[in-house]
Amino acid sequence: MRRFGIILLLFFAIFSSAAESVNVKISGGSGKARIENPVSITRKDGKTFARLVWTSRNFDYMIVGGKKYMNENAGGKSTFTVQIPDGAKKVEVTADTTAMSRPHEIEYLIEFEE
Repeated sequence: MRRFGIILLLFFAIFSSAAESVNVKISGGSGKARIENPVSITRKDGKTFARLVWTSRNFDYMIVGGKKYMNENAGGKSTFTVQIPDGAKKVEVTADTTAMSRPHEIEYLIEFEE
């Protein structure tokens, strides 16, 4: 019976999603748009995800690690749930803004605080 309890505990530790919150700093762009703090970090199926909520509603997609993520919040602040490398302290991203006369990709560096 004890063995079953240990196996069950390990199963939940591996396959459940654990969320934590961290603050981020962002550099790049014009400095007008920011990511709101804290950022929710979730681990699921061995992968780490960050939920990024921008102070702007003008981002329509982000590219992180070569993968394109679409805005999850069409009616408000641009929101993206993106996969990041486990233990990443800094992540380079590209975000496409529609705030200018035509869409424009902007490079940012997101730094995750401990």
